[in-house]
Amino acid sequence: MIDAEVIVVGLGPAGRAVAHRVAAAGLDVLAVDPRPDRPWTATYAAWLDELPRWLPESVLAARVAEPAAWTTHPHRIPRPYGVFDTSALQRSLALDCVRVCAARADVVDADHVVLADGAVLRAPAVIDARGVPAHRSRAQQTAFGVIVDTATAAPALQGRAAWFMDWRRDNRTGSGDAPSFLYAVPLGQDRVLLEETCLVGRPAIPLPELQRRLEVRLAARGVN
Repeated sequence: MIDAEVIVVGLGPAGRAVAHRVAAAGLDVLAVDPRPDRPWTATYAAWLDELPRWLPESVLAARVAEPAAWTTHPHRIPRPYGVFDTSALQRSLALDCVRVCAARADVVDADHVVLADGAVLRAPAVIDARGVPAHRSRAQQTAFGVIVDTATAAPALQGRAAWFMDWRRDNRTGSGDAPSFLYAVPLGQDRVLLEETCLVGRPAIPLPELQRRLEVRLAARGVN
């Protein structure tokens, strides 16, 4: 017995987006997630030229015409960048035409899903959007950030609208340390995210170390 044309497992940003668009294309979609309505709390951003036309402009909290980067010297990136209003983005990916099953999936295969209670759901196509569990053996991206007002963030931005990646070592790291960079972007409503990010680490840089680096870096730039 086929329960749907497509089953999507996981309703984070990836799963919710694919469920929304597959349903918009007219297919019968069943989504599985233990907490399908949980609010998203992360910060998401994208190059504006990569956003699909069907996504409303109201999902953007801030735009940056030319974000900056610092490698061995400063760069301007002539490519508009946008930071999402996370709640607006989640609301825009409506699931009105998607059947939602509030349950945990224990087994996800190419054509079926086994739920925690033993029930089996079948479909010709199954999309696993749960993400890969964190494990010390896997390379990971980690980040620690603070949200401050625009005036407080100004010394860190140094006249730029945003730092896409600032790799300078004013976070007191040495050449033998796993590198991390400052990611500094506006969030709208007089708010700026200042974040110390490890792009990829194996093992991942722990959050307390990223917090220490961020505090050192911001203090060096006169941010209280």
